[in-house]
Formats: sequence, structure tokens, C-alpha cells
Amino acid sequence: MMDLLTPTNHAGAYEWAAVLFAHVTVGLGLVAIVAALLDWLEADSPGIVALHVVTVAYALVWEGIIQGYGAGFADAAVDTFAVFIGGLLGVSAWGRRGIAVAASLLALAGVLWAGVRARK
Repeated sequence: MMDLLTPTNHAGAYEWAAVLFAHVTVGLGLVAIVAALLDWLEADSPGIVALHVVTVAYALVWEGIIQGYGAGFADAAVDTFAVFIGGLLGVSAWGRRGIAVAASLLALAGVLWAGVRARK
């Protein structure tokens, strides 16, 4: 079970893409939970604050402390970017900011294209 929590080299393009989108989903879910909590506490701009809190906490706590950047700094940066994009997609969609949603999807597609291409 603990193997699921350790950094892994996802050498295949399919596996790498699946892990990228899994991180997007983690970001979407965590930002939604934190934003809902902040909204309940009547904080200003709960979505944006949640996006920043989740991204920084993910990078420092999960990638840094728990995994110790075990799969390398570049892998941690891509994973953190995907978490950020997932959260940004949620916040932008909730706020009906279509341009931000489109730009987020375009950035994600660029990373996906580069990552899959590097594994062929």
C-alpha cells in the first residue's frame, strides 16, 4: 500500500499522462475543500486564497517533506503545476472566467504534449 505514496518513474506515455491528470484532480478537489472551508469562515476571496494555500502546501509538505523530492525536482515541479492547474480550473470555472479556463487548459495541454512526447 505504501508503494502508492512513493515517487515512481512513469516511463510510459500513457502512465505519465494518467498521473498528470490525477494530480490535476487532486488540485481540483483540495482547492474545492479548502475554498469551501474558507467560505464558511467568511474569508475574502476564498477560492484564490485556497488555490495559493493548496499549491504551496502541496509543494512543500507533500513533494518536499513527505516524498523528499524523491523522483527529482523536475517531477515535483510538474506535479505541483498540475495540482495548481486543477485548482485554477475549478476556481476559474466557479467564477465563470472562461478565458482563465481556456488558458489553463492550453497550458495543461502544452505540458501534456511535452511530457508524452518525451516518453516516446
